[in-house]
Amino acid sequence: MPRIALLALPALAMLQSACHRVPEAEQPITATADPPTASQPSCPAGDGPVLSGQLHGAIAGTLNTSTATTHCEGMSRPDARGVRLRFKTTLPSADDALVIILGIDRVVRGDTGEGIRTTVTLIDERDQRFYSNGEQNSCFSDIELHEVAQNQRESLLSGLVWCTAGVPALTGSDSVRLTDLRFRGTVQWRDAS
Repeated sequence: MPRIALLALPALAMLQSACHRVPEAEQPITATADPPTASQPSCPAGDGPVLSGQLHGAIAGTLNTSTATTHCEGMSRPDARGVRLRFKTTLPSADDALVIILGIDRVVRGDTGEGIRTTVTLIDERDQRFYSNGEQNSCFSDIELHEVAQNQRESLLSGLVWCTAGVPALTGSDSVRLTDLRFRGTVQWRDAS
């Protein structure tokens, strides 16, 4: 067996062990008042939550996160055909972080639309549990607002994510179902064209 593969085996075993833990009792996922630090990106200003909706299954509860309690990042893909939004919020049980990453296909500056294929990834950082629909054609976004800044280098995106099936664990048989997941984020474009 190649040396690199041998080195990766202990890390893979630890990841599989963490992903097989039994989930704790369901708790609301309402962020605590832990504002972003100066070194971390902040979410777009404005009224209403940055993320809202319901999670069911292995990670369960209500999402209702504000700009003050969520760290946000957003960027275009290298070929500028799609965007990636990343949200990190703190779970109420402790300093446990939940990360939600949305990879929305085929979006260019100013685009809106319905039923746009989306890769949804959820990471429970405390228990190191990972969920993603990956290449499955099961999650979609309806982009309702896409405002491009005058400098053309960033835009505000908001909309709704919906899935036709649960988002499966990368290992094991757990899954997370999303209901009415609304998002609001800022995308940094790689060029000004």
